[in-house]
Amino acid sequence: MDICVVGAGIGGLALARGLVADGHRVRVLERAAGPTRGGAAVTIFSNGAAALTDLGVELGTRVPVGPVPGGAIPVSPAAGGFGPSGPGNGQPPLGAPIETLTSVDARGRRIMRADLTVLWRHTGQQVRTMPRAALIDRLTAGLPAGTIRYDTAVESVRAGSDGAKVVSAAGTDRYDVVVGADGHRSAVRRSVVSPAPAAEVGWDTWQGLTGVLPAIAGGRTGLLAVGTAGLVGMMPAGQGRTQWWFDVRRDDGPTGRRARTPVRSAGCGGGSPGTPNRCRSCSPASPTPTSGGTRTCCTRSRTAGATGR
Repeated sequence: MDICVVGAGIGGLALARGLVADGHRVRVLERAAGPTRGGAAVTIFSNGAAALTDLGVELGTRVPVGPVPGGAIPVSPAAGGFGPSGPGNGQPPLGAPIETLTSVDARGRRIMRADLTVLWRHTGQQVRTMPRAALIDRLTAGLPAGTIRYDTAVESVRAGSDGAKVVSAAGTDRYDVVVGADGHRSAVRRSVVSPAPAAEVGWDTWQGLTGVLPAIAGGRTGLLAVGTAGLVGMMPAGQGRTQWWFDVRRDDGPTGRRARTPVRSAGCGGGSPGTPNRCRSCSPASPTPTSGGTRTCCTRSRTAGATGR
């Protein structure tokens, strides 16, 4: 079939890889001028890593399956993948493995500790945190040349008895199937479901990828701190970087200059030796730098009741 995927984010690219592998003719339309490398980092749990392995995308090193509480699920090497342990397809690991996830309250008292190696042994797949840009690059690299058409904003989708017509900056094209993977401002959703904008759910999230906090960046433990105002999280993300974020309710969260001040004081504004020297907000028109060493990625987004990118 001729299939159009609108949006070249993680979901859209993963779907495109699966459809291409099944023999479909796939076109991905992306409004940005190039790969959407903005954003901080993402954590892929074992089930997501297994799905990516089936798509030919290796994130890390497989681990031997062993006994776990309740018994282990036998894992077979994925097609084009690798055996019970060792890297696959010559692809170097992305990011950093996460072995434990610890949650504490606002005073630092432990609430719980999750042993994620149980998932490793259960599935043979690690839990890993990695820069979003690195995952986007790896997903993109496996697609046939010309699959993605950048700088092509979709304006509307019209369904008919003979398929669907996609109206974009490049013109009007017909497809058998159209899939909307274009985020909470989805043009596909507006055309097919409702023209009303997605409803915000009342939370703001700030996220960053920063070369600070070496004890976190060099470890294998993720830390979550929960308080009355919201949640703060930190994860090692590889290459000496820490993925950090905090989520606050809209009514409780600082806005404008009040919000930027504590972010800068945490190393996001530069000025002190060894800390990143650049921070700016991320938007589709202004991708956020995510390279390590000299830059910090800071992203603020308002969560909405629709699938994100």
